[in-house]
Amino acid sequence: ALSIFAIVMMVGVGTLLVLIDANAKAQALSSAMTNLSFAIDSMTRNLRTGREFYCSDSNSLTQSGLLREGTNDCSTSNPAEGIVFTPGFESDKRMAYRLNGTSIEQRIDDIDDTEAGEWVPITSDEPPAAVSVGTLAFVAIGTDDTEASDEEQPQISILIEGEVENG
Repeated sequence: ALSIFAIVMMVGVGTLLVLIDANAKAQALSSAMTNLSFAIDSMTRNLRTGREFYCSDSNSLTQSGLLREGTNDCSTSNPAEGIVFTPGFESDKRMAYRLNGTSIEQRIDDIDDTEAGEWVPITSDEPPAAVSVGTLAFVAIGTDDTEASDEEQPQISILIEGEVENG
């Protein structure tokens, strides 16, 4: 009886350990997806209410200020590495997004460059919510505001590719 009990307990403990490991992986995956979802929601909310969009490459985004430099539109054949725009909540600010390593970063500056902001990561590459973004690109269509009568709403697409660690 004692031998049968020991065998049953070993099988039961082994199953319990597998279930605990599977639960930890599921929680890590859920945390990472929440992390990425929060970053994408924040970006889309700011882009949706923004204006004066400018596509930028990584070189112009590392400069001191977020000036209105670069091209307005960036196509699917030539997507931008970053985007700079005026957020809808403040007309005296400039906001930008870029990929730095494996993290998506955000920066907010004064429009006259009197106060330059810092690049702040909005995705985490630290476990358990680790998101490793490999590609971040922006496609902007209809952002050319040279005509005062242009009432067309710009279309901004965010292209993201990466991996999620799940423990």
